[in-house]
This record gives sequence, C-alpha cells and structure tokens, in this order.
Amino acid sequence: LIALTDAVDNLNENSLVVHQLFWQQKCDELLDWLAKFHTNNSLLPGATLLQLRQQHNFDNILLSDILKDLVSRGLIIEVSDQLFALKDHTMSLTTRQEEALEKIQKMLLSSNHKPPAFRELTAIAGQPMINTFLQAGLLVKVSDDLVYLPEQIEIYKNWLQNYFESHEKLQLSEFRDHFQTSRKYAQALLEYFDRIHFTERKDDFRVLYQR
Repeated sequence: LIALTDAVDNLNENSLVVHQLFWQQKCDELLDWLAKFHTNNSLLPGATLLQLRQQHNFDNILLSDILKDLVSRGLIIEVSDQLFALKDHTMSLTTRQEEALEKIQKMLLSSNHKPPAFRELTAIAGQPMINTFLQAGLLVKVSDDLVYLPEQIEIYKNWLQNYFESHEKLQLSEFRDHFQTSRKYAQALLEYFDRIHFTERKDDFRVLYQR
C-alpha cells in the first residue's frame, strides 16, 4: 500500500509513505519513458511489467501502485495482463516497415502453402524487424524455420474446424494432400495447432482439443 502525506487515515504497519511531489515525479518519469518506448516501438501494443521494472529503479510495491494510480486516472491502460501503454497509443508502421511487410506478405501469399524459410525473410527485413512483426501479430511463427500470415493460419484453422464437424480424427497425409503441400509444412502446422490447444495428437492422428 502506498500512502501519500495528505492521506494518512488508513495507514498501518505495512504502509509505505511517500511525499506527493516524489509520487508525481515518479509518475511523470514512467509516463515519459512510456512515450519514448512507443516512439521507438510503434508496432508493439505496450511495455511489459518486466520491461518497466528493468528500466525504473522502483520498489516493486511502488511500481505496482503507481501503475494502478495511472490506470485509475485514465493516463495509461493495461492492454492485457501485465502489458501497459499510454491511453492514446496506437500501433503504426514506419515507411520502412510498411515496405518490408509488403514484400514479406507477397512472398508468403505466393508460396502456395510452402512458405520460404525464416532466414529468407530475415534477409529482407532483418531479424529485429521480423521479431517486431511477430510480437505485433502481423506474422505467426509456427516453427523455428516457418512463418505464416495470420490470415493464412485462419484458413488452415477454419478448414480443420470444418473437417472435424464430420470426422473424428485426421491423418497428417489428409491435411498435406488437401493443401497440396509437403509433409514438412503439414507437420509444422499441425504441431503449431497442437501447441495452441486447437488440436491434439493421439497416436498417429489429430483430433480436436478437448478442454
């Protein structure tokens, strides 16, 4: 619990008391840092709690209560669990990122279910930019060497959903043959769907994941 100097009614032996000026200074520091973070990472939805801890020499309780205060005042939002952003932050692509992403999208869409290796994509945009695309959800990494577009993943997922409406189990070869791809790509995709708990492997078959 953080108690300010003019709000002492609920103090107890575990309370940490700070001066209002100190409190506001720390709030401003965090807001300024978040603004710079968004400028340098415009495609990321926010900063993680771990990043905030690493960049600020705050006591964990102090940091937690500052974040709660800023959220309650509408200055920042908790985008998801332990992921924070300024209220008005919107993700955006730089010109260089737009050009690189467009090239990657064309490569993946024209791959006919046999996408290029990850190293070929990093040769276009560099691994840091590719990692940013992955963090932003603009690309999906299904294995160490394979990346797909979210809309491609959705096509495979919808096909599996429809397939299991009339079938109990799926052989890898059926998935492979339907999309006219190779075992390498079919296996990577099915293992990805296993990991995200959409399907699960039973012996040599896939079935819908049972929660």
